Amino acid sequence: MEQLIQIACLVAIIISPLSLPGQLVCSGDACSCDKEADAPPNLSIAKPVEVQGVLLGEWGNVFSYEDTFVQVRNQKTKAVLISAPVDAKGHFDLGVVPAGEFRLIAARKKKDGTLERQPLADQPKSISCSGESTCWIEAIQHIHGSDLPFEFCPPK
Repeated sequence: MEQLIQIACLVAIIISPLSLPGQLVCSGDACSCDKEADAPPNLSIAKPVEVQGVLLGEWGNVFSYEDTFVQVRNQKTKAVLISAPVDAKGHFDLGVVPAGEFRLIAARKKKDGTLERQPLADQPKSISCSGESTCWIEAIQHIHGSDLPFEFCPPK
């Protein structure tokens, strides 16, 4: 019995580090921002509509840091179509968004004026607006456990 316990402890010691999140280390050009795969559209607008909303964390908390912006980007060209600041309560107003499939992203403005991704945050999941007079959305930022290869690339 004692030998069985020793074997079980040894197996636990060997396996447990494999299940822990770790720091990603990239070398050379393996994690180049140019190699980041294009993200699928996550905002579908049926017909032009005014879009307002709130940026939330996955537990329902306001997800807004100083100089946080929400942007609507062209899926193919990555061009910013609309950009709006997020207030201290997480609210934003994108104005009228045209019909189409877009990327809705949240980012922070750095001191030099460029944008960076929210730390450890995935972009909001798919959101649809059916074309009512105003579309209210809850853009939820999902948090992942450790650095991803493209964590420090500019938002796309």
